[in-house]
Order: sequence, then C-alpha cells, then structure tokens
Amino acid sequence: MAVALRAELEPCQIQLVGDFDDGYRRFLRSAILAALDRGHRQVVVDCNAWRRLDLGILSALIHGAKACAIRGVTFELVNLGKELRSDIDALRLTSRLGLYS
Repeated sequence: MAVALRAELEPCQIQLVGDFDDGYRRFLRSAILAALDRGHRQVVVDCNAWRRLDLGILSALIHGAKACAIRGVTFELVNLGKELRSDIDALRLTSRLGLYS
C-alpha cells in the first residue's frame, strides 16, 4: 500500500508596498490566489507600508480573504495601522477581512 505524505507549507507572506497602482492591485489578487493554488494553509499580508486607505487594495484584500475562507485557509492582516483599522471599522468591513475587535 502506498502512502502519500504532504509536507505542510510555511505560511505565505505577502508584503504590501507603499505606492499602489492598478497593476499592483491585480498583482496582489494574483499573489493570494497563487498561494492558494500552491497549497498554502495560511496567507499573511503585512500592511506595514500601507499608509492611506485605497479602495482598490481594500477590494483585493476582501477578495483574497473570501477566496481563503472558501478553501478553509487562514487569512491574516498584520501591522495594520490604527488609522486604517479605524477606516475599515467605519466601513463595516472588519469581518470580511477576518479582523475582529
């Protein structure tokens, strides 16, 4: 009898850059989906460089969080600034990004 072992992949780490354009927003979505296709069980997005609310980035992150949830993958935002967190709370998008108070 053959036994297949699947090595557990490290969490996928994605670091946001400071300046965003449409190409970067598409790249971010693709990077999250590619991590899922590679079998990662956790996607961690480092938001340290994210300084101002950008609806395109927010949309890409929501899309990524939803794709992760559908596949049972943990999605996490780290180093999210206080002001951005407040903006996300005000827009009532906290739960869609997997953020909780």
